[in-house]
Amino acid sequence: RHNPTTLPIVTVGLSWRSGGDGPMEHAVYIMSNPQHKLNLLARLRAVRDAGCIILGQNVTFDLLCLRHFWPACRDILEYPLKIIDLLIIGYLYDEGRAEKSLKATAPLWRVTEYGIEDETGFTQYPDEFSSGLHRYQIQDTASTLLTYEKICAAIRSYYGQDTEKLSPFCYDWYSRVLWLIMWMSESGIPMDEAALQDQMALTELSHQGLLETAKQWWDIPLVGTGSQTARQDVMADAISYLTSHDLDVPDLAVTEKRGDIKCDKENRNALLSVLPPSSDQARKLTLIRHFEDIGGLLSRYYYPLLHGRNKGKNRPKDPTTKIIDGWIPLGI
Repeated sequence: RHNPTTLPIVTVGLSWRSGGDGPMEHAVYIMSNPQHKLNLLARLRAVRDAGCIILGQNVTFDLLCLRHFWPACRDILEYPLKIIDLLIIGYLYDEGRAEKSLKATAPLWRVTEYGIEDETGFTQYPDEFSSGLHRYQIQDTASTLLTYEKICAAIRSYYGQDTEKLSPFCYDWYSRVLWLIMWMSESGIPMDEAALQDQMALTELSHQGLLETAKQWWDIPLVGTGSQTARQDVMADAISYLTSHDLDVPDLAVTEKRGDIKCDKENRNALLSVLPPSSDQARKLTLIRHFEDIGGLLSRYYYPLLHGRNKGKNRPKDPTTKIIDGWIPLGI
């Protein structure tokens, strides 16, 4: 077993455009090479001094690792250095999209495809000098930058060239939030269990309210007997609406066995992207989306943290996920 506290950073990859709109350039810094580390420090210092933005996919994780394992960079990688996450840019374009990883987002924007080179889904390289490792690293950094550029162009096209979504205020606000997340992670700020209990109660009320609204307005049961059939009917009604109004029906995923339209997040989001927001069909799908999003918060966060993770029907709860005196146990 390796000790995570001694895990070294092997390489650091960067991609950028000179002058902001020049040709894309790349660099891989091998951290066992003292000159490479000095060059990387100089590059990061230049980024900070020029007021440029550091972009990443899950950028807080990368910066936390650099700050922890390479203390020499802490003074440079510190607020007010501007940082932004590709996840946030994707959210600003369409908060309903389900893609979270770069491997899912980049192909969607026709930037690149990621292949799986062994049965585990991971690729191991012999050492930090491997050209394959360097290519893969630059594929990541270049794809992040290209995907960011494409999403920003789409935001301007859809919301207008002067949209507030890409304003300096918006970037500064999200940068501050990301820095706050990092500081909290580094400081180990504990959770307020009483406040979490109160928040869970409010979330449960919202969940129950959506359940009752669906039943009262449209006689749609969202849980229990008939709920799956009701969801299928909502999807079918949405497709029927599109065809009857000569609107394009998006490509939708189907089940393997019966070929039924899946009632999943991706299909709902695809239909919502073309349905008129004021239509009854869009309202039903939006309610179902909110119901499942809130249910996910309850099942993935509130219940495991406060009561223990549910391991399945007739199986005891896993107590290792519960908060202990406000602290999250290792492995959550």
